[in-house]
Amino acid sequence: MTAPEDALVQAKRHVREGEARIARQITLIEKLDRSGHDHVADTARELLVVFQDVLETWRADLVRIERTKT
Repeated sequence: MTAPEDALVQAKRHVREGEARIARQITLIEKLDRSGHDHVADTARELLVVFQDVLETWRADLVRIERTKT
């Protein structure tokens, strides 16, 4: 079983990494759009939605863990 502090550190890392992943994906989509790769950009947008959904789950998990620590 994961210690509460370890869970908090892990949840914060997940959120931080998820935010970075989304920022990279947005940059990639912008480059694809500029270079006329519409089909690939559309696929990248679909993946971005998945990343955003996962990030929201991780943020909710972080909030839950932080609440249990108070």
